[in-house]
Amino acid sequence: MVEWFRRDEAGEWFYTLLSTPERVLGVPDLNLALPLRELCEDTDVAPLRVQPGPDSENIM
Repeated sequence: MVEWFRRDEAGEWFYTLLSTPERVLGVPDLNLALPLRELCEDTDVAPLRVQPGPDSENIM
């Protein structure tokens, strides 16, 4: 699971929860799209499945 906080040009904060290996962390400012599965490759981090609530995506 990855929690990501970012701030836009207007100073507004955004929250993103990536809770499954299939999700992709997108960082538009860096032109980056990184699947969560790749973040955990070659580590001892065990896959974890989280059941987020319906309002858990892009809130803040």
